[in-house]
Amino acid sequence: MANEVYFPNSEQFDLMNVNLARIASSIEGGGDFTGFEGMQRAVRSGLGPTQFPVGAQFTVTHSVFGTRVCEVLAHDYLKSAHDANAHTMTCRFKNLLPAIQFDAPEAFYYAEESIPAGTYHFQLTAAYSSWAAGTYQFTLTQALPAKGQLCLSGNAGTAITSLKVNAYASQTTTTATEQCAITAGNGGTDLGAFGNGLNHSHRVSYGSNNYKESAMRQHLISSAAAGSVWKPQTKYDRPPSWASSLAGLVAGFPADFLATVGEVNLPCVTNNTFESQDSSTPMNTAYTLHDKFYLLSSCEVFGSKSIAADESKLLPYFEGATNADRIGYRDDGTAAIQWLRTPYPSHASAVRFVGSDGSLLHDGAYNSHSYAPAFTII
Repeated sequence: MANEVYFPNSEQFDLMNVNLARIASSIEGGGDFTGFEGMQRAVRSGLGPTQFPVGAQFTVTHSVFGTRVCEVLAHDYLKSAHDANAHTMTCRFKNLLPAIQFDAPEAFYYAEESIPAGTYHFQLTAAYSSWAAGTYQFTLTQALPAKGQLCLSGNAGTAITSLKVNAYASQTTTTATEQCAITAGNGGTDLGAFGNGLNHSHRVSYGSNNYKESAMRQHLISSAAAGSVWKPQTKYDRPPSWASSLAGLVAGFPADFLATVGEVNLPCVTNNTFESQDSSTPMNTAYTLHDKFYLLSSCEVFGSKSIAADESKLLPYFEGATNADRIGYRDDGTAAIQWLRTPYPSHASAVRFVGSDGSLLHDGAYNSHSYAPAFTII
């Protein structure tokens, strides 16, 4: 009679792999999963879910924000940007960090070449809030140098003829070389229309909701000192309100913690309304970033997609969660708004956030709200 051969089923294979991982981790690190190195050892050996289950907490110190409690949100959700087979553990700060601007109001015009002093006009082909549709003119008394910008002095909450055109010699300067009155009229040279040749009225008013190009992302991924974090990402980009005062988040972490945090394939999307001509991410498009620190998406927190192309998924930490479970709190115990990385689809400026009541809402990127940095141990 022929000998029968039996192969283990999938559950038995999984058990074998776990036991092998335990043996390997015991040999390599003596089964010690304490400290950041031990945590990383557990994750790499496949023991993250047993040693640090979803909801588990640990602390990390930051030179600016002090001791932060971190929560485990998921295992093997986001993939390593460098090893698709590596185990991962996604975490975030439990309490919110102080409010910062997501992105600054943008310029409406960028000078590819110097333009002379004189009268210019632009069009608003559609009304936007208090901005009436029409053609508007202004007069520059000085030449605008190449790479200079023209901005509005306020947002669409005020009639456009009550605002000024601010001229800036470069994207990084914050003092206008002059302020020009705006009147109805079509005198002088035509610069184009908002959203067609010029920047979109949403972004001129309230900043950009493109996460890849946002000031918020630059803060999260940077280790630079205050004043060196922000760099313009598109020709219309302007410095955020915190550009000279806030260092990159990464700069404040200890080296042993940073050694455990890896770059992941982070799924992102753009809005379906507008992206500037020089943007690397067309509108209504899914794209992938390779970041170590990031914000959560609306789908990861709420489970529903704001934009169909979004490839993110509900995190295990939020499975079965109610709005009350999603509320973010500052260190003093007060509930606060927390930014997400997802744009509101039908707007070029509005960004999704978790409201202080735990609901899904959106707000202009120019506003300042709290945030909970997320990261992945690999």
